[in-house]
Amino acid sequence: MAPAMSYVGEKPVDEIELHVYLGDGSFTLFDDDGVTTKYLQGEYAAVPVQVSKNQVKVGKLEGNYTSKIKTIIIVAHMDGTAKEVARVPFGDEAYLNI
Repeated sequence: MAPAMSYVGEKPVDEIELHVYLGDGSFTLFDDDGVTTKYLQGEYAAVPVQVSKNQVKVGKLEGNYTSKIKTIIIVAHMDGTAKEVARVPFGDEAYLNI
């Protein structure tokens, strides 16, 4: 989740909240300029994420886009509650035991 805004570009998006629900799964967090089709030429930033019952793995950055996102805030949902478990610099790998 990015900060609430009244219009696109009102505030810089330098950190995002990534809400994960513990269980087996994986996905890719993707970022690009949001305007052009340059992602087709490799100008994107992709971060693979794997989630298990007690671990979140944030993988190595792929692509060559310089993202404006600087921090990923990991929020884990478990037992009916949500808890911030880590702040990971965008592009860094992290192995989080929950």
